[in-house]
Amino acid sequence: MKNTKDNVSTYLKKLYASTTWTHKIQEKESDRLRNIDIFLKACSIITLALSASGLFSIIFVANTSLTIATTIISFVSLIVNLITMSCDFKSLSNEHKQSALTFLSLRNKLEATLTDIDYGRFSEEEIIERKDFFEQEYTKCCQSSLSASKTAVKRAKKALYDDKDNTYTTEELNALLPTHLRSTDED
Repeated sequence: MKNTKDNVSTYLKKLYASTTWTHKIQEKESDRLRNIDIFLKACSIITLALSASGLFSIIFVANTSLTIATTIISFVSLIVNLITMSCDFKSLSNEHKQSALTFLSLRNKLEATLTDIDYGRFSEEEIIERKDFFEQEYTKCCQSSLSASKTAVKRAKKALYDDKDNTYTTEELNALLPTHLRSTDED
């Protein structure tokens, strides 16, 4: 039992790490796409406003420079609107966010299972069944997820390794927990 338990625990820990990594990548891709959507909407509003005011000015003031500037701004507005119409960044962001939440749920279940294995709550057969279950679930999650950009991967790496986004010190945990659940120096 010990050997099977250790082997499966090691495998599940690697799967936990992969799930954490993939969750963070999907989360960062969602954030990236949401920011693009916000930026394009802001550009659209600004260029439309400038185009409209430029057109009103052209009507009342005949100025070649103003006409050229309004034409350029109108062209930029057209490009921004074509990009916005050709790619629904908000929907893509939501799909990546949903994938991130699916991986987060799987990660939490993996963590609970690893804890239960450490406490000896499963038989050898149950441990193997759990491994097979999580292997299948992880594969399903990956198959249903959209690909992410290199930018999202870099941001996920920074969040997990540099910013320690997925870890908490005892002090940080205690600040978030009710008084009766906080760790003491004796823990």
